[in-house]
Amino acid sequence: PMANTDASVNQDIAYYQALSAEQLQTEAAKIQPSTSATQEFYEPGLESAASAKLDDLQRSWETLKTVISEKQRTLYEALERQQKYQDTLQSISTKMETAEIKLNESLEPAKSPETQMAEHQALMDEILMLQEEITELQTSLAQELVSEPLDAEAADQLALQSTLTVLAERMATIRMKASGKRQLLE
Repeated sequence: PMANTDASVNQDIAYYQALSAEQLQTEAAKIQPSTSATQEFYEPGLESAASAKLDDLQRSWETLKTVISEKQRTLYEALERQQKYQDTLQSISTKMETAEIKLNESLEPAKSPETQMAEHQALMDEILMLQEEITELQTSLAQELVSEPLDAEAADQLALQSTLTVLAERMATIRMKASGKRQLLE
């Protein structure tokens, strides 16, 4: 069947190519457009229904793209905040380790008591600044936990809050050691 159709079309093409321009116009005038074939498949309400469905689909697609973009932006912001907190925690932890190492150093008889007291006071100042950093971070996290709905990000923030609590307890131990060393120096 397909070969017959192709042969028929090729014959028609060859026939019309052989005609002159005047003959083509005459032949074209004889051909009446057939509406029966298109009428057979056309339903009046189908086009408007399809158009309405396409419009709905387009609106849904645009809404979905907007929601995805907003969620992506929110996730990136959360990731940036999380990274900032992790970096701050790492920095605090490193500073605490340094302070502990300094506190565990034995008294140096070669240094004058005034020099040792001055060094110890500088260390105490560092410890107080660390305590302030921890407090600020705890406050910031607490505010975020209150303002954000409880979700996966909030769970990460709770974990950070827990880590900060452990660091605060460790900081209290460091302060006690520092007080003990101060008494020893005095």
